[in-house]
Amino acid sequence: MPEFLKELNGELMLYKEVVSFIAAAIGIIALFFTAIQIRRNSKQIKANSIYEIQKDARIAASELFENKGIYKSMLAKEMKMKDKSYHLIGKYFNFYASVYQQRRLNVIDGRIWKPFLAEMQQFLEMDLAKKFWKKKKGLGQYDKGFTKLVNKLIEKQN
Repeated sequence: MPEFLKELNGELMLYKEVVSFIAAAIGIIALFFTAIQIRRNSKQIKANSIYEIQKDARIAASELFENKGIYKSMLAKEMKMKDKSYHLIGKYFNFYASVYQQRRLNVIDGRIWKPFLAEMQQFLEMDLAKKFWKKKKGLGQYDKGFTKLVNKLIEKQN
């Protein structure tokens, strides 16, 4: 092999190493910025989830308190299956089940979960909520973990 080709080959190997090093550095920097972006997106998703939970709670509460008849019916001892209050109780259970799932998936943390748990405990003190739960829990429409939680909260009251 001629001498100039040997020198050219040596220089090309040096350039190859420099280019490989630069490409590796760019890759590491790109991974770092990607990790930052993923973390930001994760926080934004959690914030949006918390906002939606609070929005759903406000809507349910306004529906409850705008209609005094429903509120009185919910506090009464007697419950009718076709009553609007019965339907609203179902909405509340679905809302709490949704919040439970978000907690289970670590979308919301303990700071958010703790007040919802206390609110759910208070909700379950209503006779209408207990009657609804006794009737519906056997249908299997709720997650086992949520069912276990509700049963535990009701037992705590006794």
